[in-house]
Amino acid sequence: MLKQKIILVDWSFILFQSIKSREGTIRRKEKLIEAGKLAEADKILVLPETYLATASLISVLKKIGINDEVGDQVILLGDSHSWRKEIETEYKGNRVKISEEIWRMLNELTEKIVDNLPFFYLKIQDCECDDIISMAVRLWK
Repeated sequence: MLKQKIILVDWSFILFQSIKSREGTIRRKEKLIEAGKLAEADKILVLPETYLATASLISVLKKIGINDEVGDQVILLGDSHSWRKEIETEYKGNRVKISEEIWRMLNELTEKIVDNLPFFYLKIQDCECDDIISMAVRLWK
């Protein structure tokens, strides 16, 4: 008999990776254009962050395998302002700031996914996804 799985997904990581992936693709395309390799640059498709995030989520869930018959649950986890920043002001200080426009788009994507798919979304004030996963593993082991 199959056992129900509770799948915790670091949704903030997927969103961040989608942003970085798109930025890298744009830089590669720009370098090719600067080098005069227009035909090669035209072959590079720059996809929106929302598409990349959704495709990553689907890929992760396919690898894990979800079984609706046993009631597997997917919980997308969102980062909040970390309590660590109160202790160490330089915590993750070297990260590039993400524009408000991109965050707005990604927040809208999160709402659409949660509203239209059988996933839950959990964001706890002052906690990062890693904190939530760590506590869940301790509680549910």
